[in-house]
Amino acid sequence: MRCNKGMLWRGALPLGASAVNGAATMLFYVLLVDRYGVGTGSDLVFAISLLPNVLYTVTFGQLNEILVPLFVRGSRAMMPTVFWNVAIAAGVTGAGFGVLMFFPLSALAPIFYPDVTSHFSSDVIRQLLILGLIFNALYSVLMVKNCYLVAQGRTVQMQCVMAAGNALAAFWIWSFSSAGNLLQVPAAQIAGAALPLLFPVLARHSTAYLSGHIREHLREVSMRVRWLVANACISRLDPLIEGVIASFIGPGMLTTFYLFQRVIGSSHAIVHNGFILPFSKRASELATAAPAKFNHHRLRSARDGSLLVLALIAASAGLLVLLHYAPLAALRSYADVFRQHALVFVLLLGYGIFTITAKIYAVSLVVLRRERWLAAATVASVMLSLTMKYFGARWLGLSGLAAACSLSCLCYAIVLGCGLASMQQKAYSAEVRIARPWGVFAE
Repeated sequence: MRCNKGMLWRGALPLGASAVNGAATMLFYVLLVDRYGVGTGSDLVFAISLLPNVLYTVTFGQLNEILVPLFVRGSRAMMPTVFWNVAIAAGVTGAGFGVLMFFPLSALAPIFYPDVTSHFSSDVIRQLLILGLIFNALYSVLMVKNCYLVAQGRTVQMQCVMAAGNALAAFWIWSFSSAGNLLQVPAAQIAGAALPLLFPVLARHSTAYLSGHIREHLREVSMRVRWLVANACISRLDPLIEGVIASFIGPGMLTTFYLFQRVIGSSHAIVHNGFILPFSKRASELATAAPAKFNHHRLRSARDGSLLVLALIAASAGLLVLLHYAPLAALRSYADVFRQHALVFVLLLGYGIFTITAKIYAVSLVVLRRERWLAAATVASVMLSLTMKYFGARWLGLSGLAAACSLSCLCYAIVLGCGLASMQQKAYSAEVRIARPWGVFAE
């Protein structure tokens, strides 16, 4: 009994720290709605932030999938060297990538969001884009550091400092932002990313750098990440095209849809940081040492992760209802948006639940080094997803877009689950053939 209580406590502690982090993130968006309202100004902030976010998530964001298994499976003496090599490479290439992408994104913004950008000068759009690129470059390095802390078993400490960074971003919005100054939103995000990048200070043994391995480590990372980048190039079309579709539905619809996705996304972030990251560490340890336990752990984690995010989304919905009676105008404005579009939030439940199911399956495929299969499955699923979202929005507006988003996530989870089941069956058949080389005639 003591052992079970200890295991529950160790599992609940990262989840609790991640929940605090998620609450700080929610506070940031509540204050953002209060300062800027729901309209063309908020639409511009979200639209411009999507462009660099999609590009950095497609490329550098895929490191988040492979680094924890990479750190865990390597030798303890070499782990600090791998970290520094990858972190330095992420910082240098992330900054260079931002410089290269600035002018193409400046030209694409009015094309992707003509109704939103037409109300603002090109100088404002360029300044928002520059700050957005700086934030994403910093966050790329921060992601490497966070994965290293998880591999070291310091998930709770990492989450607490991330919560402090998000709280700093919320404080920045509350102190310095105003309806006429959109630049304070990315500035607050930069401040929130800089704090956890500097703290916590890494352990003393993390400075033990061994020279002569940078080419080896970067080659290993690039080989592992290439199929994930191809996978993300397709999968990240979804939020970009969702934003384009929502912006054509009507004024403020992009902000409404994005805010609801951020509310659900906050639940995703809590489960990802407090549940899936520890899962990836444990799965990496079990995949080679105990394959049977790995499969059991994967199925149980998919169930538990989906139930956790459902509980968090339900709690978020209840909180949004109660915010109508809150004394702060910022909280009431958030509740008003929810009251006017509650059906859209309900129709996004499938997106909330099945995204986590699919994420557990995707992490399992990465641990098994099946990145190529994952990319192929994603291409097929995204093509179906975009078709459903287009017709859903055309027929039913924002509600149709939300319903199509949920249905597409369910289809994706089913595809990945069936693929993993097929791989497991093939592995079992191979073991039987090795144990009984003459097949059924051996009996």
